[in-house]
Formats: sequence, C-alpha cells, structure tokens
Amino acid sequence: TGEYYCSRIVQMTRQAVEEVVCSVTKILNRDEEAFIRLTYGLILSGLAMQMTGHSRPASGAEHHMAHFWEMAVINDEIDAYHGEKVGVGLIQVSDIYHEAVKYLKEGNFKVKDHVDIETDLIEKTFTNKELCESIKKTNDPNLLDLIDPKVLREKTEEIIRIIEEIPKADEIVAMLEKVHGVKSLEDIGFTPDMKEKTARVAPYIRDRITFMRILKFYDFYDDVIK
Repeated sequence: TGEYYCSRIVQMTRQAVEEVVCSVTKILNRDEEAFIRLTYGLILSGLAMQMTGHSRPASGAEHHMAHFWEMAVINDEIDAYHGEKVGVGLIQVSDIYHEAVKYLKEGNFKVKDHVDIETDLIEKTFTNKELCESIKKTNDPNLLDLIDPKVLREKTEEIIRIIEEIPKADEIVAMLEKVHGVKSLEDIGFTPDMKEKTARVAPYIRDRITFMRILKFYDFYDDVIK
C-alpha cells in the first residue's frame, strides 16, 4: 500500500520481543537479570510506539481481539487482565495465520477483486447505536480498498515467509505455561467458537490493516478462522 516502513523501528521491536522471550524461563525464579531484560523490552516497545506515533509496533490483530472482548458486545465482562487477553488473542491469531500458510503454499486459491465492509455484521454485533455508528465511522473509508488483489497474489511467497517467522500457537502456549500464564479461550471463560466470531469482527474495531483483515480477500477465509 506504500505505507511508511522504518527498519530501525522494526529492529527495536524485534529486540524488545527477544529480550522478553529470553527472560521467560528465569522470571519464575525471580532472577534479577530476567526482570531487567523484561523491563528493557517494555521500554523499547514504548519507544518504538512513540517514534511511530501510534501503537502499531506493539499492537496488531491480537490486540484487536483483546479490545473486542473488552467491549463485551458478544460476551459478558471477563475477569482477566488485558495482557492475558492479548496472550490468548495471540494464540488464536498465530493459529489462523499458520493455517492460512497451508493454503497459500498449495497455491490453489482465489483472491477476490474487492472486499466490502460487512455492514450487516457490524450492525448485528454492535447493537448499541452510538457504538455502532462509531465503528462504521472507523471503517470509512474502507482500508481494504488500498489493497491491490494482483499485488497480494504477487506477494504470496513473501507473506508466507513473514508468517513462518511467527511462533506457532503451541510454541506460544509453551512459553505461557512456563510462567503459569493464561493460555486458552477456556481459561478466560470462552468456548472454542469465540475464535471464529472474534476473527470476523475484531479487525473492524481499529482503522488499521492487519493480515487478519486482509484474509477476507481469500476464498479459504471461512476455513482458516474456525
């Protein structure tokens, strides 16, 4: 889409992730160095957001899921920290993205010429009139109009490469288990079908393109979000 991309900010964000991941096994032992690395990672993440001018370096589809649950429009209020919801959201997103890679590698898929805003879905989900109008406004103009389906198909190999850099769902679960963290939809009071419901609607709560939203272009979309 021609969106600005800063390699320095990407480097900072990756370093922040690495600092946190490296400290996982030592956090439970109250290792001082682990907490220093965790704090350093958080500071780097904050600086990356400040330099960018918005939260994109530290907030993607997993945060959209967490924020959607916090709106409590299709669920009751849940007793979980924001970070716990983000972790569970990350697991769902990773699972969906890696499932999409299977279809992308097979190559036997179609890309739609255009994807409209699912106004009916928005109105059905956000029954509060004021909130509904706010979500509609957030999605006007339609961000997916910026996506050229031809370019999307041309970038298939690059998309696959980027997704394969993301830890798979079971790897994320293993990391969370090391710190006795929340690691499933059931852990925060949801049933498994919340994954699909959330994947469909959550991309609309922010005016930001993520691959979760781009997935709506593909004919295998309904299969990978289940």
